[in-house]
Amino acid sequence: MESKIASQDLTQVETPCLILGVFSERQLSAAAHTIDAASNGALTAVLAQGDLDGKIGSTLMLYGVAGVRAERLLLVNCGKHEEFDR
Repeated sequence: MESKIASQDLTQVETPCLILGVFSERQLSAAAHTIDAASNGALTAVLAQGDLDGKIGSTLMLYGVAGVRAERLLLVNCGKHEEFDR
């Protein structure tokens, strides 16, 4: 598997999987906000259904999200925003 970090419009990245952080209480990271806006709130809607649990490191794979070129989106629970660091 190849991974890379790029600085460009996330909605235009053609990749098999784009990884996005989500913080506790369904708080989207800045990158996830960008994708959520492009997809007319698709991430917010999925999170509202409760499919991503509250455990740090838990994940949720989404396929075919409208408004983005990535084939899949992997949402990763990053815990509490104020405690998140490198």
